[in-house]
Amino acid sequence: MRSNPAPARRAGAWLSRDRISAAGVALALIVVLAGFLELFALDREGGSNLYYAAAVRSMLASPANFFFGSFDPGGFITLDKPPLGFWFEVLSARIFGYSGVSLLLPGAVAAIASVWLIARLVGRHFGQLAGLVAALVLAVTPISVATARNNTVDSLLVLFVLLAVWAVHRWGDTGRLRWLVAAGVLVGLGFNVKMLEAYLVVPGIALAVLVDRRWGVVKRIGHLAVSAVAMLAVSFSWVLAIDAIPVASRPFIGGSTVNSALDLALNYNGIERLAGGQTFPNLGRVGPLRLVDPSLSGQIGWWLVLGLIGTAVAVFELRRRPARRRFVVPLALWAGWFLPAAAFFSIARFWHPHYLVMLAPPIAALTGAGSVALLRAWRRAGSSGWLLPLAVAAAGIVEATIVGLSRGFDWLQAIVVVVSLALAGGLLLVRAGVGTIERDRLTGRGLAAAAVLVLALAPLSWSAWTTFHPPGDTLPIGGPPLTGAANQGGFLGLPGAGPTGNPTGPAPGGASSALVQFALDHAHDATFVLATASAQEAAPIIIATGLPVMTLGGYSGDDQTLTVEQFKARLLAGNVRYVLVGGFGGGNFGGANVVIRWARTACAPVHGALSGVIVDCQSASSSSSTAPNVSIESRVIGSRTSWTAPMPARA
Repeated sequence: MRSNPAPARRAGAWLSRDRISAAGVALALIVVLAGFLELFALDREGGSNLYYAAAVRSMLASPANFFFGSFDPGGFITLDKPPLGFWFEVLSARIFGYSGVSLLLPGAVAAIASVWLIARLVGRHFGQLAGLVAALVLAVTPISVATARNNTVDSLLVLFVLLAVWAVHRWGDTGRLRWLVAAGVLVGLGFNVKMLEAYLVVPGIALAVLVDRRWGVVKRIGHLAVSAVAMLAVSFSWVLAIDAIPVASRPFIGGSTVNSALDLALNYNGIERLAGGQTFPNLGRVGPLRLVDPSLSGQIGWWLVLGLIGTAVAVFELRRRPARRRFVVPLALWAGWFLPAAAFFSIARFWHPHYLVMLAPPIAALTGAGSVALLRAWRRAGSSGWLLPLAVAAAGIVEATIVGLSRGFDWLQAIVVVVSLALAGGLLLVRAGVGTIERDRLTGRGLAAAAVLVLALAPLSWSAWTTFHPPGDTLPIGGPPLTGAANQGGFLGLPGAGPTGNPTGPAPGGASSALVQFALDHAHDATFVLATASAQEAAPIIIATGLPVMTLGGYSGDDQTLTVEQFKARLLAGNVRYVLVGGFGGGNFGGANVVIRWARTACAPVHGALSGVIVDCQSASSSSSTAPNVSIESRVIGSRTSWTAPMPARA
């Protein structure tokens, strides 16, 4: 085996010595397209996901909140995700001021960088044309665009994972351990963005290393083991650091049933995602055809036909042509990423559609590599040469079917069907009419490029719709709503602007102006200005005021943070006084209900516009005969004044 092989042929070189190549110009145009889709009118997205927007404002309040990923400025409870991805949003808010745009910029920039990076990754092994196709596919995939225009951090996760893929390629070229260790570190950093979602790439990395016969078996296994150790060490560094801190000195871990970051990683963001007791109505039917289900196909299904047929041809070529065996490692990596991830999303019950963005890079790469493999087969004699026109026709029909699921796009449906079938027919005629074994390269490239561009028209339209329309969802969804589907937008199924219904109208952040004014007027009555059932009620108040709000039930109200007796101890200590118990959806969420129900009956309603909405529990705590042990319940983390960024008014 070679000890130090020369780097692979630079098939993806984008620059010549004298001038920029046509491929370089094409890639620049694709990156500009991605930039437009991600950045145009970004200010219209507002606060996007208010849960995360509130957390960023809270993390700006103090170093402790920043480290823990605290949801509220008072440090009562953390997000149900690790904080690394949100640290980028905090940094952006520190630089540009706290606003919707500053929170969205890191994800948008990461998505644009991913488009450029995947062109280089695919192009270096499969050629410039394959790299360009992969970049175009990733740029116009609707769920990728929707996620990049939202302050969920999945776009940052995708970039970390693609950088890990780059490091694996560097290891394959050099055989140096440091590159595979770097890949493990980058996946570990991805874990600290979205936890186990980052590990969807691990099977692909492991398979690519194991099949890379340029290096000895012992070296491959040894390097892979060291990389795995590095990955696990980085992955669980924050988790173990948090759990090592006494619970009295840190916030409650949101999403965990036992106040543990390790439990959060392995259960709520792990086992429950696969086999959770609940499933969301917009995830389609569990099974092998889930990704082409009407509810999901418009997010990720546009390129599946072309990519899978092309990949099958590329794999078949490996057996027939020894010269193509250099494709074994990259195909193993991208297919090893796609297949387990697709299997997970086909059977898992508890996830959101924007998680599908983790499928976008391998689909893009396989579509790029597969398109070139189909074109090579089309030029040669043999039955596989007929698969290119078949794949183009089939992909066009599938895309037209997806388009037909949404109302008002009949014109697009007709264009996709007619033009894709016409191009497929042209490919058939050229192949049947030319007697030479090597078909005309220019004709083939032209027809194939035209087919890819036509097939990109429909997903581009879905992505452009996402760019041009104001958000209807707190959790991102790409493209127009399905025919007959109700708007599924909003925080926990409610309008994206936050709780509404107060006759005095909304204030910045989505909370009612009366509620915001109450919080401001009573900011000094207790450490926490209000206690709420869930983040649904708390997030708009935090965004509008920057004041600490106690979220008794975490994200959706299911977290068991305090018992009634523990809450009474908080009242006695002057930690909290007022409770939001009615209106705005309050009190209807699982774990917090025990405190909310007690407050409704035991506490005195406030007078005025918020009567029946807020109660005053100052005197209710006296009904407790003994003071319970409140070691973890009496904590207050961080200073709200020691690290404050500029907070311009929100429109």
